[in-house]
Amino acid sequence: MRHRLRLAEPEEGEYRSLGLQAWFDQLAPEASPAVLDLGPASGSNLNFFHELGARLHVADLYRSLAESGERNRE
Repeated sequence: MRHRLRLAEPEEGEYRSLGLQAWFDQLAPEASPAVLDLGPASGSNLNFFHELGARLHVADLYRSLAESGERNRE
């Protein structure tokens, strides 16, 4: 029997991913998924995906773009 993961309701000021629940619904229980997080590193995200057994790669896209823009202006 497959354990169904359910996302908690977001708290005030948090963003809810519309595709994440669909991804969980398709995830095989023995899978070891790889996740690319394009936001800043978050302790709660790191812990959550670690408990899921996922390999997590964090690449803060917004910060990278901002830093790239600053270098281009110099």
